[in-house]
Amino acid sequence: MGLLMVKSDFVGNYALATSTKGNDNIDAYIAEYEEQILIELLGMELFELFKADVDSGTKLPVDPIYLALYERLNFEYCNYLLTSFGIKNILLSIIYFYYVRDNTVKQTVNGSVEIQTEVSQPSNKAYLLLRYNEAITSYSVVQRYCLEKADVYPTFKGVYKQVASLI
Repeated sequence: MGLLMVKSDFVGNYALATSTKGNDNIDAYIAEYEEQILIELLGMELFELFKADVDSGTKLPVDPIYLALYERLNFEYCNYLLTSFGIKNILLSIIYFYYVRDNTVKQTVNGSVEIQTEVSQPSNKAYLLLRYNEAITSYSVVQRYCLEKADVYPTFKGVYKQVASLI
């Protein structure tokens, strides 16, 4: 269980394949990536302030300045409407990307092999890139908002990321 994420958040577009062997390790991915994504998004100092403001029961920020980043965000910048689907969606998308990417390959004595099924065809992985890029677009909007509201978020020092391509 993470600061904002729990295993049960992975539903709908983010539903994970279930295993009959019980080797689901999404909690390990939440533990490994959630905090790092938030630190890169906000910078260490703003992340620490954000983290201190999160209510452990509801897993939501209490202060309106942090809640604004957490929730869906729409604002105008240079005559364009920018939209972020919120920090939770960013985390879901990026962690989902890492999880699905890593869990389609299995390590064997013969090296890395792609997992196959008996009756179905593995899906094209382009949808994973789409999920990741949607998250990075929202990520960039949150960062742009912090930059535009520097008086509210003076400790912002996030790491810039770009969308990825298949090439």
